[in-house]
Amino acid sequence: MAFKKLNSPFVFFLSLLLLYGCTTNVITLKKAILTDGKYDGDFPYADATPSLEKILSSVKLINSMAFFEAYIFSEDQKIKFDEKNFTEIKKSALEVEHFHETYSGTGTVIYTDDKRALLITCAHVLDFPDTTVTYYLNEDGTPTGNVESIIIKVKQTNFLPELSDGIVVNILAKDKDLDLALVGNKFDRLNLMKLHVLDFPIGKPEELNWGSLVYLFGYPLNNKLITRGLVSKPRNEKADYFLIDAVVNKGFSGGPVFAIRDGIPNFELVGIIKTTFAEKRFLLKPSDQKSFNPDIPYKGNLYVKRDYKYKYGVSKVIPINKVKEFIAKNKNILTREKFYIDKFFKSTSKK
Repeated sequence: MAFKKLNSPFVFFLSLLLLYGCTTNVITLKKAILTDGKYDGDFPYADATPSLEKILSSVKLINSMAFFEAYIFSEDQKIKFDEKNFTEIKKSALEVEHFHETYSGTGTVIYTDDKRALLITCAHVLDFPDTTVTYYLNEDGTPTGNVESIIIKVKQTNFLPELSDGIVVNILAKDKDLDLALVGNKFDRLNLMKLHVLDFPIGKPEELNWGSLVYLFGYPLNNKLITRGLVSKPRNEKADYFLIDAVVNKGFSGGPVFAIRDGIPNFELVGIIKTTFAEKRFLLKPSDQKSFNPDIPYKGNLYVKRDYKYKYGVSKVIPINKVKEFIAKNKNILTREKFYIDKFFKSTSKK
C-alpha cells in the first residue's frame, strides 16, 4: 500500500488545532481605577461590603407616635373657635374620640459620648399638627365659621425600636423648611454600644455630576435596606436639594446618601434623603376599622384622613452642606444639652 507524504506545515497546523480545541483559556483583565478626583459614575467592581456594613451600623429606625383627642360638635351649636376659651368650648362637645397616628423614618448617629447620642433625621418624620380645626361648609363650599371638630395632640413619643426598653429620643432642633431635625437623649452603656457614630468623610454635593452614582441607606416599610441611584442636578443649582432616580419608599426619609470618589472604599456623605414626589389626597375611613366589613354598607362615623400617592423613581436629597449649616445654626441649643458641636463631622473630604 502506498502512503502519501504530508507536508510538515500542514501537520504543524493540524496539531495546534487539536491542542487548542481541547483547552480553555480564561483571561482575567484587571479594571484600572480612574483616579481623577471626581465622583464615580460606574458601578463599583470591588467588594464594598465592609464599608456598607460600617455605614449601616450608624443608621437607625425612628418611630414616632402621636396621640389625639377629637371634640365633635353639631352645626346647630354654632361653636366658634377661640383658643383662649378652649377649656370651656370642649365641655360643649357632643362626642370625644381618641386615636393615634404613627410615622417611621430613618436616623443617622452623628454624635456619641459616654452618656449621650444624637441623630439627624427629617423634620416631617416627627411632625404632627398640635391643633386641627374643621368647619361646617356653606352650599358653595366656603366655611361657615361654625366648628365641626377640634383635634388636639395630647402626647407624642419618638423612640428607637432597636434599643432595649423602648428608650425615647427628644426633639432638640427642627427646621420645617429645610426638613431637618436633631433628636437625642441620654442612654445607658448597653444601648450606647448599639449606637455607632458615622465616621466617613463629608463630601461636596456641588461636585456631583449628571450620572454620579450614590448609595442610599434607610428603613423603607420598617426594613433596613440599601439601594442605589444616579444623580440629576436640578435646574436651579442654588436649590436646597438635588435629584436622584432611586425608588424611595416611606421610611427612607432621613437616611444618609453616599457617593464614591475614585473607587471603593472611598465613600463620602453627600446628603440626607428628603422625600419622593407625592400627590396629596384625602380618604374616608371608618372610626372602627377592626370591625369594618367591606361587604356590608357602613353606618358608623366616617373620618377624613390625609394620604399621599407617591411618584416613585424621582426623589429629593438634602445636600450635606445644608445639613452642616442647620447643625451650626443650632449650636447653642446643642451645647446647652451637652452635645458639643466641634465633634461633629470631624473628617472631611480633602478634595
